[in-house]
Amino acid sequence: MYLSMSLVLTVPRPMESFLPYVTAIQLIVSTMLMVEHDKGEVTVYFANRCSKVPRHAKRDYAQPGSHWMGNQVGD
Repeated sequence: MYLSMSLVLTVPRPMESFLPYVTAIQLIVSTMLMVEHDKGEVTVYFANRCSKVPRHAKRDYAQPGSHWMGNQVGD
């Protein structure tokens, strides 16, 4: 089952300092294809790369510099 993803970001002012993070998140989300399995894992394809993360980690996608984004994307 394919998941459609809507991303809502709330950032404090001044927003100019957060623009690089917002641009990076938009780029990552636009290249993401998430396929959810019944066993509680989400397979995320990053341009020919595949990594499995627990379902509860989906809420961490919008966090700039989170441990999931920092460690898994480059593996």
